[in-house]
This record gives sequence, C-alpha cells and structure tokens, in this order.
Amino acid sequence: MRRLATNPHDLMRFQTTGQLPSGTKPAGPLVELLDAIGARDRISIRGVVVDARMGYQGSRTFATAQQAFLWVHPSSEVFGSFPADSWRIKTFDRRLTIEDLKECCNSMPESVLAAYPRLRRPAAKPSSLR
Repeated sequence: MRRLATNPHDLMRFQTTGQLPSGTKPAGPLVELLDAIGARDRISIRGVVVDARMGYQGSRTFATAQQAFLWVHPSSEVFGSFPADSWRIKTFDRRLTIEDLKECCNSMPESVLAAYPRLRRPAAKPSSLR
C-alpha cells in the first residue's frame, strides 16, 4: 500500500491492470548460504570478508555475518536496486559451503560448524583400488 501511495506509476498500473507492484527477491549463493544459517549463529560469526571468493566484486569486511546478510539481503522483496546486487558477480554460481564462509571470516565457533551438517562440503569419495 505504501508503494502505491508514493509511486504514481505503480498506482496507475494497479488501477489499469489490477496488478500489485512486485519487487525482486535477492538471490545468489551467498544469500542462500547465510539464509540457511540462523540469525543467532550469524551474529556469532565475526569478521566476515565478502569478496570474489563469495561471488562479489571488490572486498568488504563486516563485523558479523548478520551484517553481511543484511547487505546482500536487505528484505525479502526489494523495490528498485540495492548496493549488494550491483557488486554481485552474476556468473558466479558455485554452491558455497560453511567451510567457504569459515575461510572468509576471522572467527567461527565450532558449534556453528556442527549445527549445520547439510551446509558442509561433501566428503571426498575414496578411490577404489584395482
């Protein structure tokens, strides 16, 4: 409703077509990884560096993973643009793991690693001897 009240273009479109304005949903490997980690655990992950290893151009350091999450995912639906999306490497499609996040931060409690086994790297398959 606020969007309709403050944006005449969206209001005219709603009046003529009946369609409500829709924003974009933040996406990407880092968004998926951080979203899968609970907020309390994101706060305990300290000194997170978001750079090319995480799928973003440049390098930014955040005090906690929660702050990094709010940068890459400011809300569930974003109208217009937001800074993180313009820095995202659009061709980066590698699945990020919690180990990748650990490599890009100063400290991560072992309890966080243990709490998310599904976010870990798959174990290497042993080679069979012939």
